[in-house]
Formats: sequence, C-alpha cells, structure tokens
Amino acid sequence: MRALKFIGFVLLSFLAIALILPAIMHEEATTSQSVFIEASPVIVFRQVNDLNNWKNWSPFSLDDPRMSLVFSGSRIGEGAILDWTSKDQGSGGLKIIKSEPYTLIQSDLDFGNYGNATDEWLFQATDKGVKVVWSLKLSNLSYPFGRYFGFFLDGLMNPLQEKGLNKLKLISEKSDDPLEIVHLNKKAILGIGIQDTIQLGERNNLLAQNQQKLEKYFNSLRYKPAGDAFLLLKPLQDDFFLARFGFPVYNEVRESGHFRQFEIPEQKAIQSEMIWNDSAAEVIHYELQLYLEENRLKSDQILEEYFTVNSDSIIRVSYYLLP
Repeated sequence: MRALKFIGFVLLSFLAIALILPAIMHEEATTSQSVFIEASPVIVFRQVNDLNNWKNWSPFSLDDPRMSLVFSGSRIGEGAILDWTSKDQGSGGLKIIKSEPYTLIQSDLDFGNYGNATDEWLFQATDKGVKVVWSLKLSNLSYPFGRYFGFFLDGLMNPLQEKGLNKLKLISEKSDDPLEIVHLNKKAILGIGIQDTIQLGERNNLLAQNQQKLEKYFNSLRYKPAGDAFLLLKPLQDDFFLARFGFPVYNEVRESGHFRQFEIPEQKAIQSEMIWNDSAAEVIHYELQLYLEENRLKSDQILEEYFTVNSDSIIRVSYYLLP
C-alpha cells in the first residue's frame, strides 16, 4: 500500500512539474539559421518569393504525394497563400505578408493547435553573393504543449532550417544569372510605320512582311530613317496587341496609305536587352514581366528595338511604366 502511495505521489509530482514548467515558459520563441550563397540576390529571393518553388528546397517534404497543397491569392509575393494537409506532418498554412525585392520576405504561419508564427527571410547582398538568414518566431504559444514546443524549438527547427538552406544554396548556385534590368527615362520617339493587331507569336511574320514595305517607302521618298526598326505594342484583350512596326524619323514625313506617323512621348520605363536568338524576346519579356510583378509596377506599352552592335543582332525591350 505504501508503495502504491509512493508511486502515486511521484506521478502527481511529475504531473505538477509538467504543468508548472510551461506556466513559467515564454509565450514566444525564436530560432534562425543562415547560409552564404554565391548567386545573385534576385535568384535566391525568387526561390522564396514564389511559393510554388518551395517544394524544390523546403525541408518539410512538400513534394510528398500524400500531402495536399493548395495555392491561392497572389501568384507571387504579398498575398500569396499556401495551405497544406498531411496525416504524417500535420496541417497548416503560410501567407506572404511582406515582400521587398530583393532584401526581405515575411510570412504568417499557422501551425494549428501549436500556435502562430512569423517566418522571415533576409537577403544581404555582397560582392560575391548573398547572405541569407531564415528566422522563425512563434507567438501566442498554447499552454502547455505549445510552450514545450517553443522551448525545444532550436533543437527541432535548426536541423530542418539548415537542410532547407543547403538545398536552396545548391539550386541557386546552379541557376543562370538574371538579366540586368535598368530604370530610365525613355526619350520621346517620332516614328512612321504600319499598324496591325497581332499576338506575340505572330511578331516575326509582322516584322518580315513590313520591314521591306517600309524600306521601299523610304526609298520612294528618298528619305533615310533616324535609326533602326522598332515595334510598339499596346496590350488589348485575349492576349492580342495593337502593334506599330516602324522606324524613327527626324521630323514629319509624308504619310500615305498604311504608312502613318506617330509619336511616343518621353516616359519612365524598365529596360533590358540580349543578343538575338529564337527565344531572346520571350526570355526578356518573361524577366521584365516578373520584375513588374515583384515590384508592383504596371505598364501600358512595350517597345522592342532591333539593332546591330559589332555584327551581333540585339533586341532591346522597354516596358513603359504607368504613374
């Protein structure tokens, strides 16, 4: 009987301690890990800012076919949401609440019964790459089990964070450098050209058909254009564009038939360029559109310019920015 009383006393003591300890534990807990990645901050930032990329490097087995993933909200950056359901790893959700290219990403995490958390990524650029700091802060930890989870957070999360950062490093350092994108005030252009409605895939046919027509027209006027050919695109509905293919001119030139004069006013723009190849235009458009989305900028017109430098054919693309 005494033995039973002693065992009962011991069990009650352990239970009391188990309940008292979390009462004095903090309701918040923070852990972080860092890694240096020899890659552009833009590349690393984009791996984190697009939640669809997390399955490539996340330590939480998001590629597990038994886990259900639901993406909603924005495609990337602020407002992007990922909810997951898993019998093995539990259920939860993540929402990006702050995205500052290419330095900071903050997200709200919902761990269900374990409480809420703030997920933070810092990207500190250097001459040789970027230092990435991944921090996790738990708040409003539930009593008593959430408090214990917070107490052991470092031991639980540090190995996972280290694993994820190393995978992120491997992927980023194998990726191609992003295109250089510059902001500028694009000077006004006076041009003469032919207007049509096209889809982007029809661009090459438009260029081939109309360049010869314009060159013959200039020859008939005995007039030399002020520069190389360009294509001005204004988005319409259903992936169609109002396209004006033409050449810049120094002053007013006589119009005739389909050959009409127009002016592009000076305007702020973002711009990039590449040596021409079959996929160059698509690559530049993708990079510029992604840059617009990341920086929450909008554009109403696109200018493609075609010229030659040291025998290389160059395509330069500018997206005119809305105020």
